[in-house]
Amino acid sequence: MPKKIYGLFLVALLINAVLSGCSNQNQKLAYQADHQQIIKATPMPKRIKYVPPPEETALQSNGPKSESKHMHFHGPRGLKLVALTFDDGPDKKYTGQILDILKKNRIRATFFVLGKQVKAHPDMLKRIHNEGHIIGNHSWGHPYLPHLSNQKLAQEMNQTNYVVNQLIGKDMRLMRPPYGAVKGKIKALEQMGFEMVQWDIDTLDWKKGRTAEDILQTVKTNLAPGSIILEHNAGGPRDATVKALPPLIEYLRQQGYQFVTIDELLRIPAYK
Repeated sequence: MPKKIYGLFLVALLINAVLSGCSNQNQKLAYQADHQQIIKATPMPKRIKYVPPPEETALQSNGPKSESKHMHFHGPRGLKLVALTFDDGPDKKYTGQILDILKKNRIRATFFVLGKQVKAHPDMLKRIHNEGHIIGNHSWGHPYLPHLSNQKLAQEMNQTNYVVNQLIGKDMRLMRPPYGAVKGKIKALEQMGFEMVQWDIDTLDWKKGRTAEDILQTVKTNLAPGSIILEHNAGGPRDATVKALPPLIEYLRQQGYQFVTIDELLRIPAYK
């Protein structure tokens, strides 16, 4: 009789151990599943809603002086905020690679698009918007604006706004003049309701022979709080731009910078 009881006791211990192991395994699997859901559900950083004190907004630029209150070369110099901007897209080759890098790093950027490129690659434009980036007007075909009549200028801008609005339902308020050239066209652009976005760091990634190391060094040399960094995601070979982006992001974060979109940096609406 005692042997029988002892045997039953051992069987009970064995069953308990098996059940306990299953429970632990189930808990582990449940934890892993929850953890994956948390990773997938992690939102992009919240948009900045910062209103600076008057003394901060009064700080002078260390770059070109604006000819208009609606033309911007950088944001407030009092905070370590930086805006990545990309011109001349969208395209099929480089824009997707840049979006992948930004998504992986949970960064929003601002894309100044050409109307003709939007017409050619509507799905890429939608992806830019759907992934939380801001879209600005870079004209229809990248002309030198000072050489245009005001009527032709309006056509360039309105046609681009139209094709973007048809795709994402938003009317762009931010614009970047091709080549940064606005001589004689500032008043006309203001009357159209545009905010003109220039830059204080040109990575020169559009120049032939520029390397990723060159791009990174240019940013390191000219970086300041509130910087607007100019890069390109189309319009020519942009392999160096794509290659430079991950180490550029890493460097800026090491320096304590937070990435924002142009509307966040300048505290102005991105769309009309």
